[in-house]
Amino acid sequence: MHTADDMDSAQLGARLGWDDDFGHMRERLLSGGLKDVVSSTLSTLDQDETKMRSLLHCGTAQARAGCDVTIRYLYQVLRGLPKESVFAEIVLGFELASADARFVGLNLVMPEDWYVPMRDFDLHMRMLDYLHGVYPKVHITLHAGELTVGLVAPDGLTFHIRESIERGHAERIGHGTSVMNEKNAVDLLKRLIY
Repeated sequence: MHTADDMDSAQLGARLGWDDDFGHMRERLLSGGLKDVVSSTLSTLDQDETKMRSLLHCGTAQARAGCDVTIRYLYQVLRGLPKESVFAEIVLGFELASADARFVGLNLVMPEDWYVPMRDFDLHMRMLDYLHGVYPKVHITLHAGELTVGLVAPDGLTFHIRESIERGHAERIGHGTSVMNEKNAVDLLKRLIY
């Protein structure tokens, strides 16, 4: 997992501000500099990987075992940031995965029990639901259900995993420790296993 743009997209989102119309906001980001962030992120990644191959002596008789490792990235979105920055990072994650096969998808990170991720959980799921419709081939993995009694109000334990799958389109769930507190937990477990 890698926030590969060094938070340039988050800063762009903060500069452009919030718009309740996700389509309009996405277009503002793309026309307002996000395409440049995609290009610079991929260029930096190319430089980093070239340096890595040099340090490992890849392509030479002294090549180290690491040269044979295939590297793939999940773009990590910092879900504790303000909503305009989170949206910008999510769009960047979808754009990177659409532009370069090294990026296999995106993931929302930062502690789920923090104030902003709890407050904006529904908004984050709506963002992902909308953008999944725009970029249906991009993989989504979400850290969800990393909650327990005492960290959040009891109601907060009952839906995050299911919503992450149904509205966030997560193909993989990280953590999931609160799964038995979810509504219809047994049915959800069967869905997760199969």
